[in-house]
Amino acid sequence: MQSNHIEDQEMKCMNISYFIAADVLFPLVKKYGYGIELTRFINKEILDNYKIYLSETIADVSGIEEVVLHAPFDNLSACSNDGYIVEDTNKYYQLMYDLAQALGAKGIVYHTCYEPSVLDFNKALKQSVTFWTRFLEGKDDIIFYMENVMEQGYHFQLELYEQVNRPNFKICLDVGHVNKNSICPITHWIKELNHAIGYVHLHNNNGINDEHNAINDGSLDMRQTLDSLLKYAPNAIWSLETEGVIQSIDWLKEHHYIQ
Repeated sequence: MQSNHIEDQEMKCMNISYFIAADVLFPLVKKYGYGIELTRFINKEILDNYKIYLSETIADVSGIEEVVLHAPFDNLSACSNDGYIVEDTNKYYQLMYDLAQALGAKGIVYHTCYEPSVLDFNKALKQSVTFWTRFLEGKDDIIFYMENVMEQGYHFQLELYEQVNRPNFKICLDVGHVNKNSICPITHWIKELNHAIGYVHLHNNNGINDEHNAINDGSLDMRQTLDSLLKYAPNAIWSLETEGVIQSIDWLKEHHYIQ
């Protein structure tokens, strides 16, 4: 599906809070009716004390229909065979789930935590499937999205998605991370993952550094990327994960991806 034929399709873009100031972010998403991916609690120390900030956060997201949270990831891993790390991971993932319920959030983004340079694929996959199968028990009210970071290919996400096999367990495809780390093109990722993609992080870079540029500022062909997403994952939510939020919104409007 080509971009000049989708004028009537309304896509919802969501903005990441740590890339632009809150006093800019919240008015922006409310003005345009977008959703938000909230990263205020990506720091574990803040998440530990989330109830202190809960009233303020509820007020901030009031009137925003689509609220998704991004979970912390420093020194956490669902892939680990270290019991202490797994215990800590479970603690903070549970805190994030509790927060999501308190805020009425519709989803949470978690990193897969798979690093191909240091982890064995099969062992990491087995650990992760075990972790998520247990963690998701009784948690059917929120969608859990697994984001690629260091992966060189789509296989870990796809295997994890298929083996956990739950309707509220989906893939978050980060196109900027693919552009930086992958050995195969983004269109191949999208075609192979297709309906498993429930959420997309949009940003661009030079293919070397994880720059999080505006979506039209980098070596990734964004029109080809977005057209592939519309073809193979038309129901996926798009999330702007860039400092260049305004520039990206203008570009999306100019090319008729959003109204």
